[in-house]
Amino acid sequence: MAEVAEVETEEVSEEVAPEVDATEETTEEVVDLNDWRQSIKDEKVRAFADRFTSPVAAVETAYKFQQTISKGITVPGKDADEDTVKDFRKKLGIPDAPEGYKVDPPKGLPEELQVEIFESDDGKAVLDRFRTIAHQANIPPAGFQAMVAEFATLSAEGTSQQAKMRAEAVDAANDALKKEWGKDFDANENYGIQAVKTFDQDGSLTAFLEETIVDGVQLGNHPAFRKAWANVGRNMGEDGFHVTPGEGETQGIQEELDSLYDLMDSNETKYRSNAVQNRIQALEGKLHGDGAIVGSGGRSA
Repeated sequence: MAEVAEVETEEVSEEVAPEVDATEETTEEVVDLNDWRQSIKDEKVRAFADRFTSPVAAVETAYKFQQTISKGITVPGKDADEDTVKDFRKKLGIPDAPEGYKVDPPKGLPEELQVEIFESDDGKAVLDRFRTIAHQANIPPAGFQAMVAEFATLSAEGTSQQAKMRAEAVDAANDALKKEWGKDFDANENYGIQAVKTFDQDGSLTAFLEETIVDGVQLGNHPAFRKAWANVGRNMGEDGFHVTPGEGETQGIQEELDSLYDLMDSNETKYRSNAVQNRIQALEGKLHGDGAIVGSGGRSA
């Protein structure tokens, strides 16, 4: 029993923790777990976070953005491989080759311009060049159609402006010629027109005069041309324009005339026939113009 008592009365030597002074300062930052933005140090990021009412809202927004990015189309870089480029073009509906671009003329385009741009060989060559450029730049079909339509529209506007300027140039030319010719304006115009018709047997001259532009006006309407051909027309007789034959042709004509005039001595009846007289008249006209023939004045010897 004495041993038990001794144990009970043994002093306890365990250390007692020191008391903490409640007034002692601490350097640790106290974080308010209810304010989830508090731990964001970057001011711009913190300002962005202020747009969301809770972490859940921020995560939902981030998820939606990630979904949008995953569905987006990234433009291939210069070093992109062929498969990447093909995949990109497929997503945008871009054809595999330039020839795959289809295009329709815009509505309201003048028929002559439609033929020039979309049907003529030159027009088709220009469109093929556009196709190549569009394909290299990865332009979708809708963009190509819009580009060509704008080109056609600008061409139409340019053509209309040119036509207006040419019409104004023709009016100015008419005014100048009317002032110069006075009452002879209509007559001189007719002389010029008839002269052109005389030399334009297949229509090629008229086409040339219409297609050639000088000083902003068609050559056929140019004042200098009209004055020149009016003079040509005035110098043409009713039977046509007299052209002096060359030296070799003159000798042949004269020899034929001599043989016809010889008929006066050898066969006067034949000489006086209409056929011989008409032939003599024609040959004399070639040599001397339309002057009247008197007696045997045309004989060379």
